[in-house]
Order: sequence, then C-alpha cells, then structure tokens
Amino acid sequence: EVVVSITQAPYAGADDSVSICVIDGVTDLFPLLGSGAQSGGTWSPALTSGTADFDPSVDTSGVYTYTVLATGFCTVDSSAQITVTVNDSSAPTVVDPNPAFCLIDNPTVSDLDSALTVTGTIIWYEDAALNTVANATDTLVDGEDYYASQTNSSGCESSTSTSAITVAINDAPTPTLIDSNQELCINDDPTIAELTSNINELSSAQFNVVWYDLAIGGSVIPSSSILTNGVTYYVALVDIGTGCESSSRLAITPDLTACGKLIIPDGFSPNGDGVNDTFDMDNLGILYPNFEIEIFNRYGNVVYKGNANSPRFNGKSNQSGTLGNGDLPVGVYFYIFNFNDGVNKPEEGRLYLSR
Repeated sequence: EVVVSITQAPYAGADDSVSICVIDGVTDLFPLLGSGAQSGGTWSPALTSGTADFDPSVDTSGVYTYTVLATGFCTVDSSAQITVTVNDSSAPTVVDPNPAFCLIDNPTVSDLDSALTVTGTIIWYEDAALNTVANATDTLVDGEDYYASQTNSSGCESSTSTSAITVAINDAPTPTLIDSNQELCINDDPTIAELTSNINELSSAQFNVVWYDLAIGGSVIPSSSILTNGVTYYVALVDIGTGCESSSRLAITPDLTACGKLIIPDGFSPNGDGVNDTFDMDNLGILYPNFEIEIFNRYGNVVYKGNANSPRFNGKSNQSGTLGNGDLPVGVYFYIFNFNDGVNKPEEGRLYLSR
C-alpha cells in the first residue's frame, strides 16, 4: 500500500489595479484578486480595517500585497498585488452663500450655479449628508438650504460639499386700488398715468408701477398711452430694493363713461371741409350704445333716423319718400334724442344746418 498525501499549493490570485473615489466609501479588495484566490491570507501594508476592506478616507494610494502562506510539503508562498489609486474632486467654491431670486422668474435649482465658482460638473443636494439630489429643474424654495458637490476630470464626485447655500425668493405684492370705482371720461383722452394715480402703493417710495397688456408676459404700456374703452390693463409693482416685480398682476378694466351730462351741439356745417361735417358727439356709441335719434325739418317731417350703428347725420336725408336723399337745405332742424339707458330721459332740441 502507498499512502499519498496532497497539499494544495497556495494561490493568492492575480495582480490587478483599481481606482477608488473617496465618496464611494469602503471597497473590498479581495474580489479583485480573481476567482480561485484563497482566503485567509494577509495584506501588506495592513489595511486599517484589518481585513480586505479598503477605506479611502483613511487608507492611502499604493501597492497592497496579498500573501497566502505555503503549508505542508509546499514551500513557496503565493502573493498577488493590487495597485490602488485614490481619487477625489474638490468641492466647488461658494461666491454667494445667500443668493436671492424673484418669484416671477420661476427660479430653479440650475439657477444656483451662479452662486459658485465651478471647475467640473455640479451636483446639487437638499441635505448636508448628500442623500437627496435636487434636480436642475426643481423649483427653488424660499429659505431652503442647498449643498453642492462637483465631478471633475478624475471622474470622481467630491467627497465634501459646499457649506449651506440659503436661498431667498423675493416677490412684490399685487397692487391695490385707492378707489375701486374710479370713473374717467373717454372724451378727456385719459391715459395710463391716470390709472397709476389710483394705485395705493404709489405713495410708498418702495415701489414703482408698471403696466402690461397681458396678465402674464406681454408688452409694457407707456404711461402716456391713451386708454381704450372695454380694454383690460394689468398692473404690477416693482420693489425698488430687490428689483422684483409682482408675480401676480392686478387686472383693471377702467370705466370711461363718466362724462356727465351729454352735450349736444346746436349746429354743424356739412360743407366737406373736414371740420364739423357731421352732427355727432364724441364717442357717442360708447357712452350711450343704445341711443336713437330722430331729426325733423320745420314742417315736422323726419329727415334722419339713426343709432350707434348708423352713419352720422351729414346733412342728407336717410329717409325714403318725397324728400329724396339729396342735400337738405340750410336752416333750423329739430331733434329728439333717446338715451335708452333706463336713466336719462329723452332730450329735445334744435340745431342749425349751415354750409
């Protein structure tokens, strides 16, 4: 009988290299030795953990040798080397720890980049522990703290972040009116400036007033612009201190019909000179959109009937019949003006047609 004893030759694995980012934390070096590497060996220099766990926060770059000792009849030890390179990126530099934005600009996390001096790719977080990523498109929150790391040419994200960057989101209040029933007369050619004089906040040195033609966006309307009946205007405040404009504008549709008693002229001259050629009153169709007027000659015959949709009386009859449609003679005519507004009684009077 021959008794044969076989002792397994030691095998420490294959040489390898690895780059470890500090932010990645502890890395087990043993799997890098490859399949078949025997456990139970020792590392030199020894790792802080006392095992194969490499901690880049305390262990340094270098060559780490793993050795498995020979046993029994085997007299040659086996070793393998893992070359470790530890990489890190520096945190970005903060140039503005308290950036301020205007609410109307809808600021997002990407706008925070301007608060930093950057040498790589920025990653924003909502917490100092860098657990919750803040996406570039996330809306900034007033008073919230944000933290930034960066990845540079090493490919590693910085293991440290910036100090807290505290955001301020500023807004100007929505304007309010001194008189919610402000009345203007369209015949006076009122302007935006007259609407501005009715803004409460104008009395404060803190705000300026700006007008727009739309509730959101739109074009600025100069203060000298003449108002148009039935048009809605939108006003915002600008905080002089922050430069921020109201995120919500006040809509105003001014009443331009406060013109008092209607003044009906006592004559006109339809001679084609471009002056006073029709018997008309300024903005009559706006002030009294339901009006009706009848004009008679001295014999009591109706020579003209009109309303807001009719051409104004130009010295020609718009009534068919024996009177025809030619030029009416110079002279005195009489009218009945019906307001049809449920407030004013009809007015009667006379006018002189001159050529």
